[in-house]
Amino acid sequence: LTLAIAAVNSPPAIGGECLKQVFNTYCLGGNIDEFTARKRPVFQTPLLDRNAFVFEDPGGYAYVSVFDGRIESVTRLYSPGTMLIYEEIRYPLRRIYGAGTHTSTLPDYAHDSGTIEFAISLGKGRLLDSWQNQGWSILLVWDHPKRIGLTYRHDELHQKLHQVNPNPPDF
Repeated sequence: LTLAIAAVNSPPAIGGECLKQVFNTYCLGGNIDEFTARKRPVFQTPLLDRNAFVFEDPGGYAYVSVFDGRIESVTRLYSPGTMLIYEEIRYPLRRIYGAGTHTSTLPDYAHDSGTIEFAISLGKGRLLDSWQNQGWSILLVWDHPKRIGLTYRHDELHQKLHQVNPNPPDF
């Protein structure tokens, strides 16, 4: 998992102006046409306010949200959703970016990994850690028993997307 999270000194990714390179391949803010000319998506769909692409990559699949022709966010899903996997993803992020912000919502009984997993399996809880950087953010979300999502987001494009649609659908 560590290789999938961050590579500090890696070659530039495909896709134009790059605010942040993600998973060694995707550039937040990069031009999607330039990117897809070199890497073909396995799936593409236009949504109401943006386009969504799915790309195969070494860690499974990357879900790329595009707004105004530029990469707005990149999400990788990890399965299954367990406390061990959540911590394996969270630990290197905390080491690289600091403590971040923890804004989880859990029922009162969820105090240890077993009860947290139980609450999430019932749809009654969610773990969310986030890190704010200069112009981009990271979100680590576990709200479904079968998956944990790690999203890198271009903040300016995300804000513009929310001006067009205040409630855009998530992947």
